[in-house]
Amino acid sequence: MRRFEFVEGSSAKFWSADVEGAKFTVVYGKIGTAGSRKEKEFPSPEAAFKEYEKKVAEKTREGYVEVAGDGVVPVAPPPAEGAPAKADRREKKGPELKPRVAAGEASAASVARAVAALGELQTELASKRSWRRKLAARRAQRALGRLGGLDPASVPELSAAFDAVLARTGRGKEALSLGRALDLLWAVDVAAHGRALSHWRTLEPLARPVALMSKLGEQFPEPELAFRLGSLMLDRPGRGQSGNEAAWARRWREVVPVLQAQLTQQGTTLKKFLQGIDTAGDPPLAARINRMKEA
Repeated sequence: MRRFEFVEGSSAKFWSADVEGAKFTVVYGKIGTAGSRKEKEFPSPEAAFKEYEKKVAEKTREGYVEVAGDGVVPVAPPPAEGAPAKADRREKKGPELKPRVAAGEASAASVARAVAALGELQTELASKRSWRRKLAARRAQRALGRLGGLDPASVPELSAAFDAVLARTGRGKEALSLGRALDLLWAVDVAAHGRALSHWRTLEPLARPVALMSKLGEQFPEPELAFRLGSLMLDRPGRGQSGNEAAWARRWREVVPVLQAQLTQQGTTLKKFLQGIDTAGDPPLAARINRMKEA
């Protein structure tokens, strides 16, 4: 079983994976603990190996580093004798999340506009006029959204501008609110959220929203699901990236089938999961959880 570890600030966790026949197994948790074990049966060994490769690639993008495992690296199974070459395409797939932004190639001009918009936001964070900060944040979000889901880390100048703005996340007159930060992250590849969350976890004191997102990330190995779920829970009416309640409800409905499938694998239900979210002392979060229960 291959083992990967992520250590940054106060965060120290591991993730291990293996494939045996059509069974895909992962073990994950905090370093020094036995962790949690999950197993999933796939229709074929080929499908299980494909999922294994996908998850390893995701963890690598998030910053996990492979360490010594048991020395056994799974290999792709040979195609079954007489099996159609494209059998995997006919396999029944579970529910999947739709892309958050339209896929496409980011041009040099669009990257330059995004860098400029982020620079403007960086400057306007010092403004005493809230409407100017709000406008600059929306411009930056729109510019990032035109990059086709690009990971900012893949372009040096964009990475520097994006990281500089995200580093201002917090509370205070010249800080970027967590909500605005999530708006920006919604427009780019989910790997950026993993890096931002790792940084936020190092800040003291640990904000409750950050603790919530960390918990979701530990419970759901799929980064995209954890990010969308956290964003929807922390979205505030009239301010968040969803724009309005109808848009929020639509995004929640898109997440529900994938979330329920994950919870079923974990042996629980959506109702029990939502009841387990700690909303004490946080009326906005409590309101969102209630909406999720009603939708």
